[in-house]
Amino acid sequence: MLAGVALAGCGATSSPGGTGAGSLPLDTRSPLQRPAATMRVLVQFHRPSLADAMKGGGFAPGRQRAYVSSLHDEATATESSLRAKGIRLVRPELYGRVWNGFSATIRARDLPRLQALGLRAEPVRRFFGAAAGAVSAAAKRQGRGSRGEPAVALLDSARHADTLAALLTRGGAGPPLRVRVGRQRRDPESGGRVDYATTDELLAGLERAADPNRDGAVTDHVPVALVGVNSPYAGFDDSPEAEAVAGITSIGTLVVAPAGNEGPSAGRLGTVGSPGAAPDALAVAALEGGGAPALPSVDLGLATSEGRMKASGALLGGRARRPLRAQVAALTGPSQATPKARGRALGDAPLEYFTVDAQPRARARVVVVPARAGGRSPALATRAAAASEGGAAALIVCEPDPKRPLPALPGGVASIPVIGLRGDAGRRALDLTPHDGGLVFISAPRAATDRAPLAAARSSSRGPTYALAPKPDLSASGTGTVGGAFVAGTSLAAARVAGVAAALRRAKPTEGPAEIAARLVQTATPRGPLLAAGAGEPDPARAGEVSVIADPPLVVFPRQAAGAQFTATARATVRNTGTSSASVEPAVSIRGVSATVAPTSLSLKPGRSASVTVTLTGSRPAGYLTGALGLGAAKVPLALPIGPPPPAILSPLRIEGSRGVRFTAGAVSAHGDALSVMPLGDLTLSILDAKGSVVRELTPQGGARDLLPGEYAYTLTKDASSALAPGGYRFRASAHGTAGGPPVVRTSPPFTKR
Repeated sequence: MLAGVALAGCGATSSPGGTGAGSLPLDTRSPLQRPAATMRVLVQFHRPSLADAMKGGGFAPGRQRAYVSSLHDEATATESSLRAKGIRLVRPELYGRVWNGFSATIRARDLPRLQALGLRAEPVRRFFGAAAGAVSAAAKRQGRGSRGEPAVALLDSARHADTLAALLTRGGAGPPLRVRVGRQRRDPESGGRVDYATTDELLAGLERAADPNRDGAVTDHVPVALVGVNSPYAGFDDSPEAEAVAGITSIGTLVVAPAGNEGPSAGRLGTVGSPGAAPDALAVAALEGGGAPALPSVDLGLATSEGRMKASGALLGGRARRPLRAQVAALTGPSQATPKARGRALGDAPLEYFTVDAQPRARARVVVVPARAGGRSPALATRAAAASEGGAAALIVCEPDPKRPLPALPGGVASIPVIGLRGDAGRRALDLTPHDGGLVFISAPRAATDRAPLAAARSSSRGPTYALAPKPDLSASGTGTVGGAFVAGTSLAAARVAGVAAALRRAKPTEGPAEIAARLVQTATPRGPLLAAGAGEPDPARAGEVSVIADPPLVVFPRQAAGAQFTATARATVRNTGTSSASVEPAVSIRGVSATVAPTSLSLKPGRSASVTVTLTGSRPAGYLTGALGLGAAKVPLALPIGPPPPAILSPLRIEGSRGVRFTAGAVSAHGDALSVMPLGDLTLSILDAKGSVVRELTPQGGARDLLPGEYAYTLTKDASSALAPGGYRFRASAHGTAGGPPVVRTSPPFTKR
């Protein structure tokens, strides 16, 4: 992030995606944390991590431990040096196995000082559970206890991990190594409790998966790591967690991660989150339909002084085991949160559930709230947690617009039923509850089945990544029942793929992450477009039986210019993993361009490999071409981005006070149910003198990277200001888009240092 930054807001906070019988768009929350006096930061060192150092040759366990110890000694020395300079570090945590650096809580004003010392420091981001639905006590009892070495490390918060552990155990992977990343925290904006992880916690989880006994050697790494959390709209390919994924992959752990639940994209860049967007992660999309379980329904009756109604609603989350009869709370008028309010509250702040004299206004009542007001749509997870905290019996969220989706509730957020009403039912419920009073009757939930054709869920995130790489890699069913409770989301799909991957690792103990990923991707059953469903749904039998596979698992061609004749070439290494000789005739299928492959036939002895070259020629408008390279029983997905990369979006620079600058970076725009999110890949901020020469670089070496859309500000520190001689100066910002391209340069009006 940018040194000295004050983030005014990120627009990527609404939820795209339609709601159907099985589609469950989660309400997306910002991965960014609001400015505060203190912040948690990551500080990265230049020395390679253990995983990177071992790429040049294996280290014996003793040498591994010594190397990690030396990294920690260096970090400890740096911490002491920073403290001596007056930079206070709270709760520092050291890394080194898959990523080299440390995390700590610092005063926000010290971030520019850290970066001025040449250290790459950036605030942590937030990661949310990518599974929705209730978690029953039966689900919590599954997956506990372990004998022997686990095949999967499960990185998730305690509230969501039970569901994923149950799926892993049910799928034959056995009880996982449980690594908690994330916990409930107070949201500074709403005051409610929100369950999320942070980047430093995810890095610590990957370090634990790489070294379960924590002795400094990674010889005991877990074969598969399932990451159950997702940072929405933060799918950068060079993030700290992406680097850590690359590190743990190089030592032998396959990382499986959810693609995210942000639905389709309205622009050229997709919505796959992090760490699923990491090049070395196996990102999994969710499938819906095909007779899979769907969102349960409930019957609802409402009687107030304004009239009566009956309707059918959807159980968006929480627990609802039996029928419910209770009084109605509408959260209208003054409350402790808004003592002067006249209208209806949205129910996202705990104090809205108390009167101005601190008396409970919703305890044991069913709360009826609108889905949004004035364009503001608070996260459903925040509202459900606030309603639970306020003692409500249930929460009813009303969306009068039938075209707008209702989000599902992340699993484990609330113990109370959360029910959605849409269209006429939502509008009627709001009309009948202009104030507190009346009765509501809610039936026990009824299980439902999605009979639509099996396809990528409308709520599942799409590709390409911000680097224009094809994601997701695979897809699997994203709905199910665990312990009698309905659950859904891309985390569930990822858990199912992780179980298959763990079984393959057991059957093929000499094969590493790349080979296992290739088996899964190149034998998958197609379930839709590559950028929505990846290569398709894994076929465990075919994945285990195929003998000829290719590296990389998915071939990406260099980006080509739009509208001009091009020739694009890419290579793959084909290997015979079987015990007998194999002959294949490579064949390419891709629409819209001419394709050739050389050689046209291969004869490979056991364990031998050969290079195959694929050449595409043609002229196409901007877009994304996909196809496949056939290698007998294996099909290698092909991807070709065409057209210029999306440009960086940077507003004019505005002078703030006597030594500050403010600007908007990136953009977010909504188009129906989809969002277009345009972040920045990097940004360099400099000070120019009156002659236009750079006199000071304000961002770290290489610039601030991976900036999400929002308003940013920089104020010169006293040290930086005092170092400037009297005279006229300007700020200059230079930014690139996430997929490269020419820089966009902005220069501020002049300011004077007296």
